[in-house]
Amino acid sequence: MADKFFDSKEYTTLYLGASGAENGAKGIEALVDLLSNPENREVREDVLKLLRMEKKAQALLLEAINDKQYKEQYQFLVAACWEAGIDCDNNIVLFTDIAISGDLATAIEAITVIEEMPGPFKEKDIEECIAKLGKAVKSPAPGKEELLKDLSLFMENLR
Repeated sequence: MADKFFDSKEYTTLYLGASGAENGAKGIEALVDLLSNPENREVREDVLKLLRMEKKAQALLLEAINDKQYKEQYQFLVAACWEAGIDCDNNIVLFTDIAISGDLATAIEAITVIEEMPGPFKEKDIEECIAKLGKAVKSPAPGKEELLKDLSLFMENLR
């Protein structure tokens, strides 16, 4: 029975301690699966608690968000950032990009992450976000006009 737990075909181990470098692409894949696969719904809360406490897990999540191969799971990954209460202040430009380019559901999640950021923010990041939003508001994706306008006003108030 114990052999089953060490069978790499049955389970993927996610290392978050001092030797977390062993995760690689397989660790990111496991984290993405734990957060986005409906079959893992019962463990999602535990994963979010882990994300709240463990900096290496947070870094792994942000790495997954930056990886274009997980674009289909962006909504779940981005939502995990605010659900876990992760400090994403240094990634405000990334989440602004996601709000602009993502589908409506993902944009809403990205905006929620931004609105939950306590700051302070780098002035150059805010200016970059405002510039990107200024362009996006001129030709927004259908259904996102008001969201992007509201986000633009939010950014203006951060100046």
